[in-house]
Amino acid sequence: YLEAILRELGLRVEKVKDIGLIATLFLDEKGPVIAVRAEIDALPIKEETELPFASRHEGIMHACGHDAIAATAMGVLLCILEHREEFHGTYRFLFEPGEEVGQGARLLLDAGAMRDPRPDAVVIFHYANEETEGMEIQKEVSTAAIGGVTIRIQGRSCHFSEREKGIDAILAAGDVLRRIQTVQENFDCGMPFVLGFGLIEGGKKANIMADQVILQGTMRTFSDESFQRLYHKLETELEESQAQTGARISMTLNRWLPAFVNDPHLVKIGMQAGRRIYGDRAVLGESPFLVGDNASLYLEEVSGVRMVFFAGKDGEEHFPIHHSRFDLEESRMRKAIAVLIQFLKEMQV
Repeated sequence: YLEAILRELGLRVEKVKDIGLIATLFLDEKGPVIAVRAEIDALPIKEETELPFASRHEGIMHACGHDAIAATAMGVLLCILEHREEFHGTYRFLFEPGEEVGQGARLLLDAGAMRDPRPDAVVIFHYANEETEGMEIQKEVSTAAIGGVTIRIQGRSCHFSEREKGIDAILAAGDVLRRIQTVQENFDCGMPFVLGFGLIEGGKKANIMADQVILQGTMRTFSDESFQRLYHKLETELEESQAQTGARISMTLNRWLPAFVNDPHLVKIGMQAGRRIYGDRAVLGESPFLVGDNASLYLEEVSGVRMVFFAGKDGEEHFPIHHSRFDLEESRMRKAIAVLIQFLKEMQV
């Protein structure tokens, strides 16, 4: 659907793996090259909003506002085309799949999202419904460094009547969990962090000593340096647990995304644009949330800024992102588009 509109509007469109789009609008060589990222993927959640435009696919819904983000990006494009005499440069629209699983940005990067021509900056944005109107840009860090962690505990199986012949992986897991709790309570990186394990598997039968336990969890910090320190601290604890329990204990970092750190110059321009539209409801934040975004990978190539627009419905309960009843006030999208247009105009100065 997006591809058909983009081609009809005359953009150069590259379809990436049949699930992503890189669309480029070249106006002239007088202005900058700006990339606008819009996620388009959904989540495996059964929609319960009862909206007239609710998902037609059972068990799948846009529970994170990505449909609104894609629509906003299209609105920005239409505004540029309608007033193209006011704009210069090149505008690249990245309709990114797989953001929820942290893979879409790399997919688009490998397809040339930051080449031919290379953008001078990338702007990303998101919607939230905690408040009914306004916007926020974090002064520095906007999203956390995140990683998925798997801990494998290998013991030796035997019947509990001969426990001296085995190494109990479940007891070893208990020691590991105690040490994780100690790290949770005592690690200090100057800002909030997450170290949590939400999945544990192990054992085969009630009277057989478990030979293996697997724990899966997540780590999140507000700097890459803090992430590495936290990871190494946990490694040290696991080495000590291995020596104490006799089990073989290993840890794997399944995937890692760096923190998204806003460029100070782009923050300044973004706040100027935001205050033109929202006034004092445009806020410069200094308390980022422990969310992650693979858009941080774009920052390996160019500078960037992340904006959050508030669009809660007046007088209604606000369900959080990734909830089956998550919803936004669509009329708020107009001001978000206005801010982004103003931002792009000020980037030309």
